[in-house]
Amino acid sequence: MRLFIAFVLFLLLNISPGFSQTDVVRDVIAASQAGLTGYLEKIPAGSESDYGFRNRDEFSLVKIGKAYRVCTLTKEFYSEKALSGENYLAVTDEWRVSITVNEEARVLLIVAKVNSHWKAVGIGAAIFAKELGEYEGKYSSPASDSKILRVYLPECDFFITSSENSPGEMKVYPLKSARLAIGNMAEKPYYTLHEVLDYLKINP
Repeated sequence: MRLFIAFVLFLLLNISPGFSQTDVVRDVIAASQAGLTGYLEKIPAGSESDYGFRNRDEFSLVKIGKAYRVCTLTKEFYSEKALSGENYLAVTDEWRVSITVNEEARVLLIVAKVNSHWKAVGIGAAIFAKELGEYEGKYSSPASDSKILRVYLPECDFFITSSENSPGEMKVYPLKSARLAIGNMAEKPYYTLHEVLDYLKINP
């Protein structure tokens, strides 16, 4: 019991600085703190590598990293024949929170709103966590706002980042799933949201 309490206190004191201090993000991080230990304990012995860990000893080194809000596209995006210029980005009540060891992203904790309260509801996607961590390191900063755009047709993900000073200026990076799904996009360092939406509309 003492070890468990000490571990929880360790988590509370070791939060990486890579997230914006908005009220919602603070609530999401708090939910991550409350739920992480329980989900780590649920990882079956011998399956640590499936969740991004080398061994169970690394559980004592974990930190809460960047929180990414999951966005999708509105139903209007799919129903309208042509883009009208309105905002087709729909934010959800679901987040992916990076769990790190020695500043390396290992796995994602899923946090969602359940009965009006934020709660950790799952853990996994070690490969996706690593990919997000690499994009975060290359194209973002601790003060930036980063999101995941999840597209269901075709099924793929994009990494979105915007400056804290210019939240409307979003840079969109196709992740591996997007490059596989729509591989004939022109090679660019990043895309605007309009460019991505226009391409998805033309190439469903």
